[in-house]
Amino acid sequence: MVQVGFDASLPLSIQPRFKRRAAIVSGNRSKIMSDETLEAARRSLDPDRLLPGEHPDTSDHADAAHWVQVYGELRDTKHTLAADLAAALDGATDPARTELESVDMVLIRHQMDRFERRFQYWSERERELSRAAIRER
Repeated sequence: MVQVGFDASLPLSIQPRFKRRAAIVSGNRSKIMSDETLEAARRSLDPDRLLPGEHPDTSDHADAAHWVQVYGELRDTKHTLAADLAAALDGATDPARTELESVDMVLIRHQMDRFERRFQYWSERERELSRAAIRER
């Protein structure tokens, strides 16, 4: 059984410092996760998280084009990681393959989905802003 020693429903920033380290208990062993690890895990699983500086309601075409590029890079990088991991699975032992498929690949796919959604959003936003600029001429 896995137990987390903090209140996952509250943002990390408002939890007392001593509660912000999560103790993962599995069997007879426990391991303390750092704040950095917890925050990275939370961010990686948040399907709606925006990147710093990302403003979905922007009316600036150059800004939208920038985010198309950023999310295209992130999406492509995750696709490469997934392909490399899939190739590595061919020679992996059964326990290693099971772990990599059930944890790593699941997380990479989740992130790929998020990046694809954001890429599609920004691509459409860029098209909208281009059409608006043409109408204004």
